[in-house]
Amino acid sequence: MAIVLERLKGQESISEICRDHQISQTLFCRCQDHFLEDGQKKLANGARTMIRKLCKRRLRSCKRSSAGRRSRSRRLKNMELISGKRES
Repeated sequence: MAIVLERLKGQESISEICRDHQISQTLFCRCQDHFLEDGQKKLANGARTMIRKLCKRRLRSCKRSSAGRRSRSRRLKNMELISGKRES
């Protein structure tokens, strides 16, 4: 991971990093691909988790306040679908 971060900082070229650490460029590129893919997955999961948390908060706050209007009811249903509390 430290080697990939070294490259992402842009201080050295891939060939310089590989020479310094005595690894092949193929191995470096494979490690870099795994590192970036894992980071992308974690960011995507974090975003989904954040959206769900926000929807659940809004859902709780809407339920606390006076419900009954048609638009509020529709919003509640949509938030319940997003947060996973209800199935379509």
